[in-house]
Amino acid sequence: MFFDASVLVQCTNAQAPDKMGRARSLVAHATLTGSAMVSAAGLADLYQRLVAEQAVPPDRAQALVLACADWQVVPVDSALLRAGMDLAGLFRLPLCDAITVQAAIQAGASTLYADHLQHGQRWGGLTLVNPFLGPAGSR
Repeated sequence: MFFDASVLVQCTNAQAPDKMGRARSLVAHATLTGSAMVSAAGLADLYQRLVAEQAVPPDRAQALVLACADWQVVPVDSALLRAGMDLAGLFRLPLCDAITVQAAIQAGASTLYADHLQHGQRWGGLTLVNPFLGPAGSR
């Protein structure tokens, strides 16, 4: 279960309680089963979103991000960057999103949770899932 920051940030979004509940449930399940994965770039994005978009105090944001850093974290190195750029060009994705997709592929994830890419999109054995669509958390 690979997480994009767009889903993780919803864990603290009191303005959208359905999304918050769904995100927390997914994170709790992934954490308990040891299947939670994220990229280092995703953790940086999460910190920025918590502080800038949700006005979470920096020390609290840091604690939340470091809790996620206990998961399997895929580092962004030059090989991942190159593969992400190739994927971005091939699928016309923003580079940040392509790096996330490539990190999930590299980690061997079968599911990437993100709320802003095409639900159901597949890249080999990886499927993008928007957890906020459908009865568990309609938009």
